[in-house]
Amino acid sequence: MTKKTLIIVSALTVTAVGASIAMSEYGRKPETALEKTEVASITATDLLAAFVADETAANAKYVGQQEQAIRVTGTIRSVGPESGGLVNVILETNDAMAGIVCEFAKADVPASWKPGDHVTLKGICTGYLIDVILNRCGSVE
Repeated sequence: MTKKTLIIVSALTVTAVGASIAMSEYGRKPETALEKTEVASITATDLLAAFVADETAANAKYVGQQEQAIRVTGTIRSVGPESGGLVNVILETNDAMAGIVCEFAKADVPASWKPGDHVTLKGICTGYLIDVILNRCGSVE
């Protein structure tokens, strides 16, 4: 093999490996909360109360420095319509203006869930914006 051929083959090999890695990363889906170890188990009412009482301490405990899953138990206030493949399930709290917003992939929301049902789920808490937000949720029942 000549030097020029060797350089061309090496460049094509590096390009092919790079494209393969890029495609596998592009197609990779993020972990759901069900695949993570939970760091806390709490009711929906107590979770909201923790953020209202001391948002900094609640962020440290439930949001953390890295993504972490928490288990939340509560009563469904509403199951929102699908938007972009996602469905919001809002859990009841003792505050009419705030709830726990749990974002599910459409396929992950149990079809039997309806307002008034008592449920347990795991989600990744991202913080407090009038409501407490949980992403990539899954049912643990």
